[in-house]
Amino acid sequence: MDNKNKCTPEEAKKAYFTGHYPYMVQAFAIASMKVPAWRLASDGTPVQMFDVLRFAQKWDDEHPRKEGDRSFFYVSLEGAIGYSDTGLEYHIQWIFIPMEAGEERDKLVKQTVKEFEQAEKEEEAAKGEASAT
Repeated sequence: MDNKNKCTPEEAKKAYFTGHYPYMVQAFAIASMKVPAWRLASDGTPVQMFDVLRFAQKWDDEHPRKEGDRSFFYVSLEGAIGYSDTGLEYHIQWIFIPMEAGEERDKLVKQTVKEFEQAEKEEEAAKGEASAT
């Protein structure tokens, strides 16, 4: 997260207790500790962790917060991610819902692990090249 997505300690405490997050990347960070894969709430399409992260980063970049903005992202106890543009909990529009356990989710999780391991290898290779120069 860059500086624009950081919270003060008081904001972080409030977000933790309410489940309300000003940035989608923050909501993703909390939800990813609860859920390894999601489905799009709109049509049930399976979505892996890195795709949710990329979506969250893109959303935050394309929708900068303005002073007095009451909107928030909400993370349910189960790890669903929703958005309220009015600042009211009963106006939450669900974006991602937790994927049920099973073979389909297991396959997505394995794919995520492979992508993560590949990213780690690439990062190590880049560090090696940088230190060699």
